[in-house]
Amino acid sequence: MNSNSAEPASGIMAKFEEDALLKQAMQSTGLSDFGDEVFREGLRVLIEALEGEAGLNDFGRAFAQAEIMKHLENRLRVTEDLKRHPEILDVEVATPLIIVSLPRTGTTLLHNLLAQDPDTRYAATWECNLLSPPPETATWESDPRVEHFARAIEAAHGSGAPGFEDLHPMGSTLPEECVVLLGFDFTS
Repeated sequence: MNSNSAEPASGIMAKFEEDALLKQAMQSTGLSDFGDEVFREGLRVLIEALEGEAGLNDFGRAFAQAEIMKHLENRLRVTEDLKRHPEILDVEVATPLIIVSLPRTGTTLLHNLLAQDPDTRYAATWECNLLSPPPETATWESDPRVEHFARAIEAAHGSGAPGFEDLHPMGSTLPEECVVLLGFDFTS
């Protein structure tokens, strides 16, 4: 990090800085290609809002930093996956079903109801958050990332938003909505 981005002993950035975040993600993954640079505009808007409007406490800063890092690291890994396996882009998504509505109007319930159909392929929480490598059908339920993310959800319960799980049940293998995937481009 440069001299302007003081980082407290806890590892939480005193000030969110684009270059420092990008560098940290590159160091963490050993990768350097973020792919299409369009995400940077959303990242800048997010940083500006976090610094100027959010009024975050230490927990909020740590959570925001972890989320930003997760998305940046996902970008790096997915870009690398696409370089190594460009055929991923050739996979046809047949008849996607898209749910659009205002928040708190029952979309989560509808999404979960539709996911009950055994012929429906939904995106699970673990795979939306841990995008790379792409999941394999044969090991979808036994992928170690399922348990990893289940522990992360358990650790998060009650730490920052008590009662949130009552409003929006979360589980590693439950269906996840687009908010996590849109974070990939910082457009959520």
